[in-house]
Amino acid sequence: MSALTVTLGADITALQRALAGATELVAASARRMGKMTGAGLAGLGKGGAAALEKGFAVSGIALKAGIGAALAGGAAAVGIGVKAVNQAADFEQTKVAFTTLIGDAAKAEQTLAKLRKFSDETPFQFPEVSDAARKLIAFGESANTVPATLRRIGDVSAGIQAPIGEIAEIYGKARVQGRLFAEDVNQLTGRGIPIIGELAKQFGVNESQVRKLVESGVVGFPQIEKAFIDMTGKGGKFSGMMEAQSKTTKGLFSTLMDSVNGVFLALGTPINDAIRPLVAEAIDLVPKLMGFESQDVNTNFGDILKSNKAEGGSLFGVKYKDLQQENNRLIASGGEGLGKSAAEAARKAGEFGFTDTFDTTGLKN
Repeated sequence: MSALTVTLGADITALQRALAGATELVAASARRMGKMTGAGLAGLGKGGAAALEKGFAVSGIALKAGIGAALAGGAAAVGIGVKAVNQAADFEQTKVAFTTLIGDAAKAEQTLAKLRKFSDETPFQFPEVSDAARKLIAFGESANTVPATLRRIGDVSAGIQAPIGEIAEIYGKARVQGRLFAEDVNQLTGRGIPIIGELAKQFGVNESQVRKLVESGVVGFPQIEKAFIDMTGKGGKFSGMMEAQSKTTKGLFSTLMDSVNGVFLALGTPINDAIRPLVAEAIDLVPKLMGFESQDVNTNFGDILKSNKAEGGSLFGVKYKDLQQENNRLIASGGEGLGKSAAEAARKAGEFGFTDTFDTTGLKN
């Protein structure tokens, strides 16, 4: 039993040490980030802070409470640390996904850098941009052409006020299908994209004839691609829409949030790099805590109880002789004694494997 105790205690101590190390890394970095964030926001002054709060509310970004807390004395350190760690963890998963899709870690890094630059310059934030790009690559778009394709899709999305990932999915499915179907036409026109007019110009027909061309399978992906190029090129209906939207209040707030998230990513990445091996160590230790055979533990525990009883010891702090005396007192006063509850305890103990541990013979009425 002593060997079991030492081994189990050592493993628990190691697990606690690993978890404590990870926690302290987050807390220490969080404290530093809290001071930085609080000082930065405090520098806005009361007027600037009020305007910023109002602006966030108008744009639908609920950060008023966070800004107020920062001005009152700095943002909560742990909350900032967790935000930074989560931001870095999300980016790490995104990087793994792009590396898998592209098949080249270096090219994936380059693609993500371009996408982050893209999000910094447009009214779209990085998570939605990277998600749209991931869909395009999954549908067969080359990593080399994704930024240009995404810019065209982004201009169209900004023009019709639709999520960029939504339009990217329709576009990507058309690429995989190799042609346009009636459902695709309905989805595009239903969102305000004049795809019928663009196709009519390409084929030199009336708009009323476009659906027949679509049904006959004549309209392939090259025609869709050209339609997006024409709609977003110079003189096109959606030309420069992202740039225009990025200059609006909401667009500027989107850019601001991307910049803030970029800071969180920069701060969280080294924290995650330090935490990762500690978490891995903790994961390795958990099975060791579960690896002891239950029968061995129960047998050893039972031996201790029996030994204690034989030596006039106690069970969970209550001496056996005191239990017996209390039992006799209850019986003498007309009660049931301890037999009923002791027997029930013995039955429960048996369910958990502690057989032959409790001897209730002397406690029965």
